[in-house]
Amino acid sequence: MNLTRFLEDEVLLIRRTISAFAVAILSLGGLTAMSGQAFAGTNGQQLTVCTPNKDITSLIFIGKNEKGKDVQTGHLGMQADPDNPNYQNCASATKWWWVGLVQVNFYNNKGYVDVRDVNVPKAQPEGDWIKRSFRI
Repeated sequence: MNLTRFLEDEVLLIRRTISAFAVAILSLGGLTAMSGQAFAGTNGQQLTVCTPNKDITSLIFIGKNEKGKDVQTGHLGMQADPDNPNYQNCASATKWWWVGLVQVNFYNNKGYVDVRDVNVPKAQPEGDWIKRSFRI
């Protein structure tokens, strides 16, 4: 075997090793990215809160996420609830996963109005959303 062929083989071996290492790192990265998120209501729930009070313009949710960390949303704007015409104002924290006691602050155009608590289970058989309604 000549020196050129030997070096070509070594370079090929190094490339294969680097490629295998890169695939392994990317695979682990994908698993890590998915591990923090709750799926199918098994490690927290997403939350929707509604009120018939049309003066309420936004909500803020404060509580623990699926990782046990204290988190807080920004102001969540109110939207119509297609499932219940009596509760026209609803806000949802999509892609936020809650566990335990969540404080819900209600605001109107003038500022803070009231607070309510929602107890969010870690798991539930019905899916991954909790919906609560309050008269404010």
